[in-house]
Amino acid sequence: MDRLKLEIASAISISENAQLLNADLQQVSRVRWLALQSLKEGAGVQQVSVRVVDADSPDGHDLLEDDFDDQTQYRYRLVCVKAPIDGVLRFFLLNSFRNIVERDPVSVEMADTVFIGDLRSKVETAGILLLPWGDQPTIVSENRALRSPREFINDATGSLVVPASVGPWIPGGDSEAHQALFGRDFGRRLALALPTSITKNGAGNLVALSDFKRKVSAEIEDQSNPVWTDHTLAETLIAAAKWVYADGTDVENRHSILAAEIARSFPKVTGWGAGLQATLENALDSARIAYRLHLYDKSIDALKLMSDLRKGLADDVKSVSTQTSTLSAGLWRDAAVAFGAVALKSLTASMGILILAVTAIYLTVSWYLNMRVASDAVAAISSNERVFRTKLYGPILADNEYYELAGNRYNAVIGEFYRYRRLVSLVYWSSIVLVCALAIWPHKVEIGSFAECANNHIARYVGRAFMPDAVPFLPFGCGDI
Repeated sequence: MDRLKLEIASAISISENAQLLNADLQQVSRVRWLALQSLKEGAGVQQVSVRVVDADSPDGHDLLEDDFDDQTQYRYRLVCVKAPIDGVLRFFLLNSFRNIVERDPVSVEMADTVFIGDLRSKVETAGILLLPWGDQPTIVSENRALRSPREFINDATGSLVVPASVGPWIPGGDSEAHQALFGRDFGRRLALALPTSITKNGAGNLVALSDFKRKVSAEIEDQSNPVWTDHTLAETLIAAAKWVYADGTDVENRHSILAAEIARSFPKVTGWGAGLQATLENALDSARIAYRLHLYDKSIDALKLMSDLRKGLADDVKSVSTQTSTLSAGLWRDAAVAFGAVALKSLTASMGILILAVTAIYLTVSWYLNMRVASDAVAAISSNERVFRTKLYGPILADNEYYELAGNRYNAVIGEFYRYRRLVSLVYWSSIVLVCALAIWPHKVEIGSFAECANNHIARYVGRAFMPDAVPFLPFGCGDI
């Protein structure tokens, strides 16, 4: 096997698919010819047949059956035919496997084991095992077979668009090794395993349907669409597919619950991938909670409360974001006022200190009002959340379930608002101090004299307080200094 790999590695050009490898060889010597003949005899152990043909001859005659003739000029081509083995794919080259992943993902989904000649170490996924292809006997993986999405999704396209299995696309261990083999663009395969049905529209484009109380119809983006290269979406799709198809045996209920949660929050007028990008993470959290409630025979009312909680969370997040935007808009507005006041002060020297004093007062009042209004609104949202948590959701949800579903998101959004509020306050007070400094800077001499005079009077009065019968040690006024 190692000798065959060396011959392939030294080839001028190589093409390989799941069944066949063609490698154009450089000039062949007598010694190399004998080695190739020996290689042909031993290749049967690996269930591979090897022959050398003339690339310019259409008859396909195996030249290894003839004696070597160094006077004959052939364009030698090494042909390796891999015998079909049920559930097994074999590749001499890693790039050949990657090409199959891109061009024919279904063949990978149908396999149990993949052998790759230049793979350095074992890589596991949820459905298949990838091994280095050496001299060891070809074995079939005993990985637990996952149920196929084709059992639960109605494929009305007539072309078997629904994946045969999600197993190859879910890392079984080292996610970096999985990514090196499969790339990042397999998210579309997982996305095709989540709707309730897939069909085609009038233009021939694929359309995903989630047909529940709220019916969702969204066009599925092509593989070339940038949405499928989003790393966060890929990770969420892996988590969702793993939860539905790999984490338990009740696949049908898990799939139905997740599809219903996706349909409940799916945005209008958007593609399937873009919609999943916006909703899948929250929908998966809701589906996990709803599934646990289903296992514990919770009522339909409880399930509806889960939906209301998710919708209320989305509305509150928008409200907090609005308050943050209001603070930002107010800051920019007041910054424009401050810059205008500074510019006006340079044009009207006589009224400069008054203009800046009014500006400082305006900034102070504006800061207070903006902060008060926004903080009161966010505090009301936070108070409502605590009341609902205690009175409404407390009887049906454990603390960890509530925080997984909504509490952590509330804490993150509200915490982010208060961090932004502190930043805005810092900018406001820095501006107020700067405006005040600009107002008093031209009068620094008078202010210095006044401060010195005040210090003298204070010292005088302090001295007389401790020694009431003494003669004042500073018996003069500011005008005498």
